[in-house]
Order: sequence, then structure tokens, then C-alpha cells
Amino acid sequence: MNSDHGKEYKTQLSDFFRNLGGEVDDSIKVHKVGLTNFFAGLSPAVDIATRAQAELDRIAATRFSIFGYFRERETDLSRIFADLLNPSGSHGQGDGFLRLFVAELTRQGSKWSNKLGGILPNLSLDGCKTHLEFWTEKGGGIDEKEGRIDIVLEIPYKEKDDVFLIGIENKPWAEYRDGQIAGYLKALSQESRGDALILCFSGHPSKDALKGLNRREQSLCLEVLYRGNSGDHLSLENWLQQCREQCEAERVRWFLKDLLEYIKSQFEN
Repeated sequence: MNSDHGKEYKTQLSDFFRNLGGEVDDSIKVHKVGLTNFFAGLSPAVDIATRAQAELDRIAATRFSIFGYFRERETDLSRIFADLLNPSGSHGQGDGFLRLFVAELTRQGSKWSNKLGGILPNLSLDGCKTHLEFWTEKGGGIDEKEGRIDIVLEIPYKEKDDVFLIGIENKPWAEYRDGQIAGYLKALSQESRGDALILCFSGHPSKDALKGLNRREQSLCLEVLYRGNSGDHLSLENWLQQCREQCEAERVRWFLKDLLEYIKSQFEN
């Protein structure tokens, strides 16, 4: 390329980009005007919708939920679950919620379907007791702070003076500590002479829930997710939905509805 052609080429490029810059500026101005007009026209509709929502809330309080006062404390949720699982709980539904919970745990395909299913006929679910922050006397080799299990279900046998224990470690947001579940399982097994299982309520799937457990110990532990309504996974959402559908008390049905909505807002499916 000679020098004349080179100069001509540079001139053409300069003119092109100079004109392009002007076209871009003009396009931006046009879009700014369009967006301004759009949102100016939208403002009356937003005002109407805001007033309509305010009137609806005045009559029906559509956004009100007791769970709006929660501060992401797992102890609050543990207290609710313990009461729902308690046949003598304030819900007034007897052992109905507990039976639905066991049905969720023993759904076909779950690893506890045979294990727990074979034990159930020998248990008196209506005599189940629930314990919060359960401290085992034998401790399982763990210190006092780590030895408190969030929830323990104490279910008596029908024909022998003994109990079956199900420990529940509730981890909606926190992570599992090393050796935590193994320690709980050992402690409960000593407490009940071997008849014990551990549940891990997890806000999201965790690789650490069953970490450090041998094969036998893993068979005695089960992770249950908060969310999962497809039927593919055991979940608290499935259980609570069944409770809501079968509950006979209107006040409790509304409470379960709010609890389900809270769980859906807090945890991924």
C-alpha cells in the first residue's frame, strides 16, 4: 500500500468513526427520551397498584406472617418442629403429624423404608415424647456444648420397657462440625442400648452431614432437606404440606401455610 492510499484509508476510517459516534449519541438520546416517557406513563399505574395493595392489606393483611419476625434462629424452627411432632402438642392433632413425618421418612425408595418400616409395628407413636436441646448423660465422647441434640424423639416400644430414639440435628443455615453427627449417634445408641437413628435437617445438601461415618453408621443417619416438593427427595416441605392438607384445625392450617411460605422464601428447591 503506497502512502497516498494509506492516507486516504485513514481519512475514511476517521470519517466513519466520527459519523458512528454521532449516530450512537443520537440513539442514546432517543432511548433516554423513550424510557423517560415510559416510566412517566407507568407512574399512575404504580400509584393505583400501591393504593390497591394497601387497601387489600388493610382487609386481608396479605403480607403479614409471624415468620416475618424471625431472625434466622434455628432454635425457633426446632421449637416449632418439636411441637408439631409431639402427640401432646398444642396443635391438637394427636400423633397425626408424627405419623405423616414417619411416612415421609419411610417413603418407597428411601434408605429407611425397610429399616424403620420394620420397627414401626413395635412402637407406640401416640406415646412419643419430644425433647429440645437434649443432653445425653453418657455424652458419646463429646463435650457438653456439642452434646446437646436439637430435638430427640423418644418413642416407647409396645411390649418391652425400652424406647427408640430419633435424634434430629437442625441445620437450616449453619454447617456441620467434624465428628458432630458421629458423636450424637454414639451417645443416643448408648442411651437406648442401640435402638437409635439420627436425622439431619439441612437447608441445603451438605457433604459434611455424614462425613467421617463408617458404612454402618451411615445406614443409621439420614439427611432431610427443607425444600423438595417433587417427590424425588425426602423433605420437610413434603411433610408440612401433608400436615396442612390433613389438619382439622383451621388456625393450625393457616400457621402451616405461613410456615411453608417462609421455608420456600428462605431455601432453594
